[in-house]
Amino acid sequence: VFNGSAGGAAVRIRHGWDRLRLAAGGGAAEGPASGGFGVEVEGYGFEAGANYSVDFFSGADSAASNLSARSSTLLAGPAPPWGAAFGAPANASLRFAGHDGEASLLTLGGLAHVDPASCASPACLVLFEDVFDSSRAGPNPIQASDGSTLVVPGFGFSASRGYVVEVSAGGGGTKMFAASTAVASVTELRVSPLDWDLPFAASAELRVRTDGGALLRDLRPTPLGIAQNATGLSPSDLTARPGQPLNVTGYGFDP
Repeated sequence: VFNGSAGGAAVRIRHGWDRLRLAAGGGAAEGPASGGFGVEVEGYGFEAGANYSVDFFSGADSAASNLSARSSTLLAGPAPPWGAAFGAPANASLRFAGHDGEASLLTLGGLAHVDPASCASPACLVLFEDVFDSSRAGPNPIQASDGSTLVVPGFGFSASRGYVVEVSAGGGGTKMFAASTAVASVTELRVSPLDWDLPFAASAELRVRTDGGALLRDLRPTPLGIAQNATGLSPSDLTARPGQPLNVTGYGFDP
């Protein structure tokens, strides 16, 4: 709020905001729960060059980010990593805590050019979608079957919904792990034990779906290596006699 005078009477000029959008394009604001995607806020009365503290909140959950005033009518900066602390999807509202330490709250304006696709009074909404990162999944390569646990990192996983981890190797088929997939935290899924009892595949594609079938975004798609492994020998009491049959059992062998 700025104080001035006109004809001896005090004038109050309020700065505020009225539109939120993705920096990369129009439409509703939707991005990965890992954050970092650019957002732009249109408004009026911003102090060019100042940093504005922005809170994204849903219920009691909130995450903060700083946007820079590119001009008196535009703020720009990254969305916060919502999924590092909270599950997604979350329809998060937006509010401002002022700039440069100022405590006053900037409110949503009622201008005529408010975009109803991305804003709804009294706040704009941002949808954070849960995502995973196959480049950090491990161990990589995994043994075809040794009872190990496959860890799938990501952001915004919610214990209130189910996830299905798929390991697909083209002609080798697809192995799905549903009941054995557990949400260890909002940033980690675990599949245990992992048993690849399908034909040989040197590498496979990792996918994650919700229990409703929706495919999650992979932040950095990376093949998952699958190593063949032996689980047993028979007979176990081998002799030195030449020509004695030896059977090796295991997983992932190439027929």
